[in-house]
Amino acid sequence: AIHDTVDGNPHAHVMLTMRTLGPDGFGRKDTSWNDRSLFNEWREQWALNQNLALARAGSLARVDHRSFAERGIEIEPTRHIGLAAKRMGGDLERLDDHAAILRQRAKDIIAQPEAALRLLADSNPEFTEAQISEWVARNVDAKSADRVKLAILASRELRLVRIDGEQRDFSKRLVLLRWQFALEA
Repeated sequence: AIHDTVDGNPHAHVMLTMRTLGPDGFGRKDTSWNDRSLFNEWREQWALNQNLALARAGSLARVDHRSFAERGIEIEPTRHIGLAAKRMGGDLERLDDHAAILRQRAKDIIAQPEAALRLLADSNPEFTEAQISEWVARNVDAKSADRVKLAILASRELRLVRIDGEQRDFSKRLVLLRWQFALEA
């Protein structure tokens, strides 16, 4: 079942049997499924199919199954902290490690905001200032969030492409930004 859709981390856990199935029912375990290269191949195929579905739906969003290192992104990845651990203050060492990574990420992004823009643009080439704020809130420590957001918005690689629905054309845009201004009546 798909779950955690409210907290911004929708996912499903897929369970498969490792036992062979024959005319007499389940047989011995087939441990060839444990091969890491097979797992990576499945991830790549999943990303391909997901991106095809996104394109067919008219979405510009895309997913990438590769690691930050494989994509040339010089930001330290975080380790998953489950919702229960966050709520209960579970594995304190893991939570401390996670907090340290978020602080280091903030420093790295302030020094090189293009890395954050690349991550943002990897999933969708157009995004709003609100989406930048959401991304920053999830990816750096709260104390540094404002400085990180300002560094991203000040990047020379950021291009404004729409204002109130009006198209702008920048032929050399590396990253697209869609600003939306909510005008009060």
